Amino acid sequence: MSEMIINTPFVEEVHWTKLIEESWSILDVRSPGEFADNALPGSVNIPILTDEERAQIGTTYKHQGREAAIELGSRLVSGETKELRLQAWMNALAANPCSVITCWRGGLRSEVAQQWLAERGVERPRLKGGTKAFRRFLLRQMDEILSVQKFLVISGETGAGKTLCLRAAAQTRPVLDLEHLAKHRGSAFGAVLDHQPSQASFENLIAAELLRTSGNSHLPLLIEDESRMVGSLVAPQALFERLRASPVIFIDEPLAKRVENTLREYVLESDLQHSEKLQRYYRQSLQQISKRLGGERYRRCLGILNEAIQRADLELHRECISILLNDYYDPLYRKSFKIRQPQVIFRGSRAEVSEFLGNPSRCLRHLR
Repeated sequence: MSEMIINTPFVEEVHWTKLIEESWSILDVRSPGEFADNALPGSVNIPILTDEERAQIGTTYKHQGREAAIELGSRLVSGETKELRLQAWMNALAANPCSVITCWRGGLRSEVAQQWLAERGVERPRLKGGTKAFRRFLLRQMDEILSVQKFLVISGETGAGKTLCLRAAAQTRPVLDLEHLAKHRGSAFGAVLDHQPSQASFENLIAAELLRTSGNSHLPLLIEDESRMVGSLVAPQALFERLRASPVIFIDEPLAKRVENTLREYVLESDLQHSEKLQRYYRQSLQQISKRLGGERYRRCLGILNEAIQRADLELHRECISILLNDYYDPLYRKSFKIRQPQVIFRGSRAEVSEFLGNPSRCLRHLR
């Protein structure tokens, strides 16, 4: 299959599912700004034109026409500049032999990159229709899969260990980890100090993950209970509707256990004591929920948080977390859960839920 794809000038849509399933790399030669707005899964951006060069060529095309724009591009990317970019492509392709080349529509930029590489003895195909066509394909596949895919939702109050349970289950069954794809833990304090992908890139990642996992198991796809917003990103409407309509496994842990889980995730396993950026982020996150907390509770939490950071005091961190869970997160969650009234097929501690998920036949019996 790999040789058949590599030895063709284009990769047609009929092979695109295989590219996802086999985790092919995509060499995207668009400008950095274009790539940031809409990246395909498994892609690496090594642009043929910088954002500034692309803007210059666009202006020339608008005022002087296509030929003048191509001539300017040839001048801008020549000599040492051309050599450096070509060498970067060759290094990327050597590291990932199963690779294809793309630009926005699979046109001139990827064609030039393909030609320059071929002149150096490196033959790689282009995505027919480029990133634009591949994204349309992904969105269409996502809609088709969501129309038939069954889900099982891991739910529970904040700090119950839903994400840990989901990722442990991933060893033996298909899962869709939205927080991992979104680079966010889903709560007001959930950023992981890494840039979230763009909305389009997030949707592309979800679609690719669904393509990899759907149909590979007789079990429903496991997903964590989420609001529609995951940080600054929005879950696709069809996915969110499926999530909210699916049966639920509920992790039921006491407040003290959930405080310890939250302490470990957000304090002990973070760089909180040594990262001013993280400290500032937590304070800003607290500010964002101040209205819902109420002025008195907000000021109390902020004072405790500041002192906890200053003194590296775990007991003060526990106190702050307990207030946030008990007075903010739990009431919101319980209200939402009561309104939804989902079908709960199993309820237990995280250990009991993990044991339940580890017994597929038992799980399927509860779903009938």
